[in-house]
Amino acid sequence: MGRRGPAPTPTKVKQLRGETRPSRLNLREPMPSPDIPKMPRDMDAEAKAVWRRVLRDMRHTGVIRAADADILRCYCEAVSRYAQAARLYSQTGPIVKRDGNLVKNPLHQVARDNADEIRQFARELGLSPSARVGLRIERDNFGVPHVFADSRDDVLATVERIAKGLDIAGYPHDVLFSTRLLKKRGTRVKSPVQE
Repeated sequence: MGRRGPAPTPTKVKQLRGETRPSRLNLREPMPSPDIPKMPRDMDAEAKAVWRRVLRDMRHTGVIRAADADILRCYCEAVSRYAQAARLYSQTGPIVKRDGNLVKNPLHQVARDNADEIRQFARELGLSPSARVGLRIERDNFGVPHVFADSRDDVLATVERIAKGLDIAGYPHDVLFSTRLLKKRGTRVKSPVQE
């Protein structure tokens, strides 16, 4: 007999929703490798396009990981099958002739079954609007460099080194110093702004 009620929400999703109470977070939840899943080579071209789109749009959330490769593959293949069935269904129409009789097109059921699978897999992966509604992404995840150092001079020297490496040394850029945030998060380097 399976579990009753809704499936438990993963800790990462709870944190993205803003949950901070330790009693609500499973801090002992096994965490798979943070690597992104590698695309299987034997998927069809349409499923590969879905794979790339999903990872491009969801990579920064950290919710989809390497261990989720199989469920992501199932999602991508279901989307591909749905698109193929929907195209064929639109060409043939809702009623077809079989043995001289008019019957409901079997492609309707194929498309509907795949649509149901897509909804289920999307919910598991956090890809549907209802699954994303409570998620919030911290700005830290958007690639803003953080600098941790013991002194202000070390931070400024590191920032200048980063600016040269990013080829923005000639542009104005800001450094946020906060003793509380500096101890907690480091210093942020803002993107170049041209005047």
